[in-house]
Amino acid sequence: VFICLLFLNQSLMASIAAIICMQSTIEDSVSIGFNRLFGTLIGGLLGIIIIYLVSVFKLQDYIIFIAAGSVSLIIYICTIINKPAACVISSIVILGIVIEPSVDNQIPYAIARTIETSLGVIIAVLINRFIKPPEKGNVGIIEKLSKELEITNELHITPSKDDDENK
Repeated sequence: VFICLLFLNQSLMASIAAIICMQSTIEDSVSIGFNRLFGTLIGGLLGIIIIYLVSVFKLQDYIIFIAAGSVSLIIYICTIINKPAACVISSIVILGIVIEPSVDNQIPYAIARTIETSLGVIIAVLINRFIKPPEKGNVGIIEKLSKELEITNELHITPSKDDDENK
């Protein structure tokens, strides 16, 4: 977050993306990072289209409804293309773009927010990889679940007499 705020002109979007992408293992950070980067790009693209349409059709008075509908639409799109992990960041990006009414040049603003968020994702992955890599003993969630399943499979559970009588 410090790096995002310091080097990206106090970017809130990059900081949020960095926080969301930090994970306990580098593998998880990279996997989440790719999903978040994809979500950032799709949220940014849809945000640009929406603010263009709002401007052309002079729909600024309805921006609250448009913003809520935009989030619903982006969640729907992420679900259809089987990228549910991208829903959170794409929703944040689209809201950051659509609900900023004081920006005169909205398209460059939307592009800048999308780039800042992408940089936040990249910074989080690089920090996790090079500056504070996870310790060797720290295993990811998949490895933990696999070990739990192995332990469960090793247990031999036999049905009790009560179970046989209830059948």
